[in-house]
Amino acid sequence: MGMFWYSLFVLIILGILLFYFRRKNKKVFKLLGIVSVIDIVAMGIMFGLLIIVPMFDDGRYAIDAVTMREDENIEVNIRQVSSEQIEITLTSHESTTFFYTDYFFIKRYKKDKWKYMPFRRDVTFPKTVRELEGQQSTTRVIRWEDYFGKKLKNGKYKLYWIDELEFEIL
Repeated sequence: MGMFWYSLFVLIILGILLFYFRRKNKKVFKLLGIVSVIDIVAMGIMFGLLIIVPMFDDGRYAIDAVTMREDENIEVNIRQVSSEQIEITLTSHESTTFFYTDYFFIKRYKKDKWKYMPFRRDVTFPKTVRELEGQQSTTRVIRWEDYFGKKLKNGKYKLYWIDELEFEIL
């Protein structure tokens, strides 16, 4: 279902609630009466966009989030890894264009747990989508100091970018 239908559903529910309160309790409706119809519609749309849609969305349209791929026609491989950087190759084995973002995050295995590694405070990711044409390949180099302000220490890591990549620095 599209966002329109979720928003319409929320508006109908809000309308039913308002009708119910108006008939059952005049005091409650007087409190709600100060809110205009336009405010109610706006709140319904915002509620639909912020609460309802993410609950039912399968992630196909979420480009700011790291979504794990289910498509086996996209291959992600580590070419080289060190305490200074990682080089990753992204290969498309399908004929259609694959879209992705630069956003990633890392977990480090420490004390029998996987823990998120915090980025430097000034790290931002571009809000653009990159594309990989069908049957092509591209390489991405991530320098750890650019994102974490330091080299990575020896240990086990997981990098989440298009796919989950586990690696170890010795």
